[in-house]
Amino acid sequence: MLLRTSRPSGRAHRVRTACGSPPDHARSHQGVLVTKRTTMARALTATAVAGAMLLGGGELASATHVKKVSSTLSIHYRHEFYGDVSSVKRKCVRGRNVRLYKLQRDGDRRLVGRDRTGRSGNWRIPKDNPKGRYTAEIGPKFYQGYAHTIKCQGDRSPIIKVRPSDDE
Repeated sequence: MLLRTSRPSGRAHRVRTACGSPPDHARSHQGVLVTKRTTMARALTATAVAGAMLLGGGELASATHVKKVSSTLSIHYRHEFYGDVSSVKRKCVRGRNVRLYKLQRDGDRRLVGRDRTGRSGNWRIPKDNPKGRYTAEIGPKFYQGYAHTIKCQGDRSPIIKVRPSDDE
């Protein structure tokens, strides 16, 4: 005889019994025959889900531990703006987004250009007739370390004043 039982996935399948009657250990639940095998499969699934949640929680716990690493940004001008990013961690130097701002008289700042640092942390932004006061800025950068998240801190360069005679 074939009996319907429920799988852990929720789909029904059929169990063949030798004598044509339900097994002694089976019980009916909402018209579906539940066996020890089905109950065991559900228990294993619940255990696996609980284990995955614990592991996920462990990853979240380690991801919340943030190790801060300082970064330093420099700025210079000679025919173009240039500088470099320095840090004790190599990953904090490469691929940083550098933004160059011109400082206005009213205290606001205007974005003039942007660049991404190379492998050695160097950046450059060409600018014609750059009369005025300028500063550069990098934002924070995050990456995953072995047991924690590394936060490469952002920095703002010193303000430099560029006069037309500096371009020659």
